[in-house]
Amino acid sequence: MRRLAVATLLVTAALPLLATAALALGALFDAAAWQALAQDPQWPRALGLSVWTGLASTTLAWWGAAALLAQGFVRHSLALLLRGLPVMLATPHAAFAIGLAFLLAPSGWLLRALSPWLTGFEFPPPWPTTQDPWGLGLIATLTAKEIPFLLWTAATQLQRDDLRPRWRAEHALAQTLGYGPQRAWWRVVWPQLAPRLFWPLLAVLAYGLTVVDVALVIGPASPPTLAVLAWQWLQDADL
Repeated sequence: MRRLAVATLLVTAALPLLATAALALGALFDAAAWQALAQDPQWPRALGLSVWTGLASTTLAWWGAAALLAQGFVRHSLALLLRGLPVMLATPHAAFAIGLAFLLAPSGWLLRALSPWLTGFEFPPPWPTTQDPWGLGLIATLTAKEIPFLLWTAATQLQRDDLRPRWRAEHALAQTLGYGPQRAWWRVVWPQLAPRLFWPLLAVLAYGLTVVDVALVIGPASPPTLAVLAWQWLQDADL
């Protein structure tokens, strides 16, 4: 019975994926496609934007999560820190990006609430707060959305019964040696926790480099990131 289930799974899932991969690898050797790519003036900057936004958002999310974990661990308030994670994790990336765009756009809710009585603006200012050419809006969105994911994955390690007592004891021991609570976290606990977050961090980087829906909403537009550019090429009627 188990073999039948495995065979059914292979036929319905693995074979179509393998066939798609084979077709993709076949296109890899299409010289005309590579020549067309080299002649496209958008792709070098699109590639640079993808690398920049992906690496920047991943780095900010990594250190932002580490700083929040340090506060939660030192102050014994990790449970309070994790209380709002389910809502953030359940919010789709695109919906979060749309909400942020409505909030931060030149005609968005934030500026409307402050104008004209505080800002003096009677009309939306020409500020590229969304779809800016540097990808800052995309970086901010990805950072804010991926920090909860990293916090959640880190919490699964910090709450393990075989790790939590040992790390607490080592953290307390480091303080008896003259380290402050924050420094003891960075010196003792974080070097042991960080390697355990390698695969979640890799997932965050992969998403940041290849995201399409969020980049369409709040990312740069001319040119877009490479993932969006590839999506546009995929939808083009001229193969």
